[in-house]
Amino acid sequence: MLHSGNTARIARNTMLLYVRMAVVMLVSLYTSRVVLNVLGVVDFGVYNVVSGIVVLFSFLNTALANSSQRFLSISIAGGSRTAVESTFSVCLFLHMALAALILLLCETAGLYYVRHYLSVPQGKETLAIFAFHLAAAATCMNVLRVPFYAVLISYENMSAVAYLSIAEALLKLCGVLLLPHIPGEKLQAYSVMLLVVYLLVLLSFMAVSIFRYRLRLRRVRDWKLFREFTGFSGWNMLAGAADITYQQGTNLVINYFCGVTVNAAVGIMNQVRTAVYSFVYNLQLAANPQIIKSYSSGETAYFHYLISLVSRTGYVLMLVLGIPLILNMSYILDLWLVSVPAYTVRFCILILIFCLIDSLTGPLWVSMQATGKIALYTAVTGTIVLLNLPLSYLALRSGFQPSSVYMIQIGLCVLSLTAKLIFVKFYTGFSIRTYLSEVMAPLVAVTAIAFSLSSFSVMNLSGLPRLLVSGLVGFLSVSVSMFYIGLKKEEREKMITKIRFLLRRKRK
Repeated sequence: MLHSGNTARIARNTMLLYVRMAVVMLVSLYTSRVVLNVLGVVDFGVYNVVSGIVVLFSFLNTALANSSQRFLSISIAGGSRTAVESTFSVCLFLHMALAALILLLCETAGLYYVRHYLSVPQGKETLAIFAFHLAAAATCMNVLRVPFYAVLISYENMSAVAYLSIAEALLKLCGVLLLPHIPGEKLQAYSVMLLVVYLLVLLSFMAVSIFRYRLRLRRVRDWKLFREFTGFSGWNMLAGAADITYQQGTNLVINYFCGVTVNAAVGIMNQVRTAVYSFVYNLQLAANPQIIKSYSSGETAYFHYLISLVSRTGYVLMLVLGIPLILNMSYILDLWLVSVPAYTVRFCILILIFCLIDSLTGPLWVSMQATGKIALYTAVTGTIVLLNLPLSYLALRSGFQPSSVYMIQIGLCVLSLTAKLIFVKFYTGFSIRTYLSEVMAPLVAVTAIAFSLSSFSVMNLSGLPRLLVSGLVGFLSVSVSMFYIGLKKEEREKMITKIRFLLRRKRK
């Protein structure tokens, strides 16, 4: 097996991130339940839509965040401390400028939209504006966090990332539990609480990254690096704009045609998306530095192997979680929420299907980031994703159900996956035939087997027994079919050897 030490590091880092994910997901799901119950459907929908407007202005942050991790990983792989500090200084300078720009855009164009075009129930206008101001400030703090977060990721210090993320989730939980005891408007208190939490988290990331790696800020004198960084970020900007458009832009379209009640369903759906997507995101986060470093070091065989391995593993992790959720979504939402907004069940099922397909695109996207040749790639894939907004508008205007928005997303995700695969083939030499035979064909077979067995096993069940049985059958069917169908021969042999070694150690 190629680079087994590096692959083992990815596995260890992934496990650390999954511990983080388990805690954060449980806390976040419970927090969402309390927030929805305390704020009510209307105020929850108001906050979801005004914060969505703020996020709409922060698409530049996605471009800079991706660039930060790429350039820091490459400079760390080069071994020069001066290069690392120069790269970090450029990252921090650009993120400070970006935070100022986002605040300016929010307080001008964003505020104008909130006051004149946002669909808000009568009597909630002042609350919406207050929440918007604080959401803008909180977003700026998250932007300033990115360079310090990128340092920890690039050094593969996932333990620090895990602890700080858990602390953030617990702080939010404590704040939410205090909400019922705070007099006055709950939406105001909730907005203030989130702002304070984001400030504390920003200071924590700064302290850990600076003192752990003793980074010194340098004057930005490497203008070649500055131009490369900004040029790379500029092309990434289209991808960030496209991503924000299909998530937040369609949210505004739904608000325009359907009102804040359906936005509440979208808010719950986004919570589900964030929770389940963290399964594949954690694996991708642990693998990203290795994918970038292997390409920059010219280790092509290992680079191609990581694309296949992370694609298969990420999809399977998503599938194991997706099967019981899709088969029991109505029951799960009833357990989780006091009141389930209309359309929530259908939205959540469709977004899970979307996440399954989208999980395959992560390694392809990072591979293109590693090459640095992203101009045409970003233009094509960004345009595909940007089509979500006009197509969603046309669908809702033509009288289709709100769920049509997410059916459109699924179709465009398949098209985007195809385009990304073609670009990776062209720029890195990765074989499409190999991808189809080693990734796509096995995963289609595993999905068909697992969904068929899980659906058949719960035909006459309901409630908690249905959830438990579908989860168990789904896990076993995915695991067994993946072992025999989805793994290569050498991967099966290594897994068997590892299991035997662990069993022998246990006996001793």
